[in-house]
Amino acid sequence: MLSCLVSANCQGVPLIRQLLAFQPFAKSYSPEFFVNFKKESIPLEKLASCNLLIYQKLNAHWGELSEDYLLSHVNPKAKVVCMPNIYNPALWPISKGTGDLSDPYNETYVDELMRRSLSKEEILYLIKKVDFAKHYDLQSMFAEAMKVERNKGYVRCAEFCDFIEENFSKTKLFTTFNHPYGILLNKVAQTVLEEIGYRGVPDRLIPDLTCDDEYYMPIHPSVAKFFHLSFIDENTKYPVYGNMLTYYEYVAGYIFARENQFPLAHYFRCLSERKKQISVR
Repeated sequence: MLSCLVSANCQGVPLIRQLLAFQPFAKSYSPEFFVNFKKESIPLEKLASCNLLIYQKLNAHWGELSEDYLLSHVNPKAKVVCMPNIYNPALWPISKGTGDLSDPYNETYVDELMRRSLSKEEILYLIKKVDFAKHYDLQSMFAEAMKVERNKGYVRCAEFCDFIEENFSKTKLFTTFNHPYGILLNKVAQTVLEEIGYRGVPDRLIPDLTCDDEYYMPIHPSVAKFFHLSFIDENTKYPVYGNMLTYYEYVAGYIFARENQFPLAHYFRCLSERKKQISVR
């Protein structure tokens, strides 16, 4: 088997699944995954002898994970593909990443209402009434995200950006800021396989694929309305650590977790287990 090294974030997981679902690749390569945000560096001896390197473009600040380091130490005869590292926060104007996997997001608007000592009922009332398109320039947020994306320099970058802009309102492309979904992940795998040299790659190796089945960031209905997301309304339910919740149910849980100083992931997983226990009684 030929050696394939993948240095990537969470987007590397669905890529590898799809690569292995394509039999010509699976018969030739044995992929090994190194998680860049966990700072898992590739041993030099593996880098120097690999047959294929798939990586995400990182600057010199990342040291041994940076593009410059990887390209200067990789086997000169290896095939090399700079895969996409896609990020778009436009659907979640009040959500901010924390970098903590146990407590991954702060909902800034909800946090501000809680600081005013409003009750949960009052906060939920305001959340249901608010139109975030009137508080945030959502179109500019999307445009700025796409401007950044177009300058990332990964393989066929402009093609991916055109695809996102064309399909953003038509179908679900993201489940969080940096978790592409479905046909966008399919396009990443198809592109990587074509760059390696394969032809006749199916459009959808694994349909409805996600980076993380456990958590989709709920989208406020006013944001969905602004972007004309026909596949989302106020009754849409999202996977939230073992639960299927509407946006407002998610916010109610978020308030409870914050009031009691519970990490979000822990709270929602406990809620899921509690529901299971009740259902079997």
